[in-house]
Amino acid sequence: EEILDKDERTLVTDTFKIPNRWICAIDILIENPKWGRLGESQFISKARATGILIGSRYVLTAAHILRRQTINVDGKTKSVEVKRLTVSPARNRSNSNNPFGKIKSKSIQVSQHRDDYALIILEKDLGSGTHPKMKGVLGYWGQVSISSKIRRLDPDNLQGKEIQVIGYPGDTCGREKCSGSRSEKEKKISNCWNRRNDEWASTQWKSKGTLSVKTNSTTIFHTADTYEGQSGAPICMTVDQQLHLVGIHTDRDTPQRNKGVRVTRRMLRELRSWINSDAGYSMATIKDDILTVQPESTRTTREYFDDFEEDENHAEDFLNSTEFSDVEEEGIEDIIEEDTLSDSSFESEDLEGSYNLEEGMSNIEEELLEEENFSDTDEEKFWDNETIMDDEDEEL
Repeated sequence: EEILDKDERTLVTDTFKIPNRWICAIDILIENPKWGRLGESQFISKARATGILIGSRYVLTAAHILRRQTINVDGKTKSVEVKRLTVSPARNRSNSNNPFGKIKSKSIQVSQHRDDYALIILEKDLGSGTHPKMKGVLGYWGQVSISSKIRRLDPDNLQGKEIQVIGYPGDTCGREKCSGSRSEKEKKISNCWNRRNDEWASTQWKSKGTLSVKTNSTTIFHTADTYEGQSGAPICMTVDQQLHLVGIHTDRDTPQRNKGVRVTRRMLRELRSWINSDAGYSMATIKDDILTVQPESTRTTREYFDDFEEDENHAEDFLNSTEFSDVEEEGIEDIIEEDTLSDSSFESEDLEGSYNLEEGMSNIEEELLEEENFSDTDEEKFWDNETIMDDEDEEL
């Protein structure tokens, strides 16, 4: 992750607004080397990541947050496994007092195509939660399409467009960014973690940038300022006054740009498969390149979606066998590095790998209608009033 030239990240003050309520702080837990001593807990989090709530129990993030971590134990460097993830939507200034609580991961699915994305499956439903400061329920990204969508957009329509990245950077302490030289910043981050741990990386920050896309690649590049901890953050833009998730942020590319993984048909199909496998019925469907995840439903509704899914799958099987297959879905240049985990499914107690603090330094419908416009300066809209016209829906 990279700050490009001047740091233009700004603090998100109201995380109950859309889309901030669906953006999650992820605590990456390892075994506490001091566990057993008085007052020491079994697990500690020295790493932060960001995720996007795309279903009541489903969080999209970057796959590489599962990598092994390097920590210092009694003056010696030690490589340790990630043991558990906890997820908190709309966290704001406190790592212990979360508006919707901390929910543990039940399992995690990682892309079988070595693209840098993963799906966290939670132990309990988050989307139906509510809060006294918020109208209606929490919901999730794409639940009501008039407001937000998870949609594959044509790469040509993304080139040069303005986007925004929102997440939980690890170089922040409460409302403040840790500034200075690299060594000064790392010292401030360390001091925050040790002395003000409840505030470390506890706030959302956002930054604008411009997209750069290769037609046959699943990687997208952007110029939004980011920092470690924002891996898995949404890369989003407005199309016809609707908020679109076009990708997730993953890493820096060069000193001049950062990168992420684009929402592709292949990603949508994998997400649908994972969600439906976990739910035991067709909770997730794809139509017109849009992923729709239904709330928990009755048996009758489930049977309807099962029939819908069967018809849809027959159509996709035919299309995938013809010349109309998406070339970019098979792009091979956007792979995670060789140390990426090869397994595609993980139980919570068997996770591996991630960015960590020591290496870095050593969160309906009426409400959605009310909030469908987004701006930067007054926090009442998502960002500027400029909208980008969507092309005619692409036919598969």
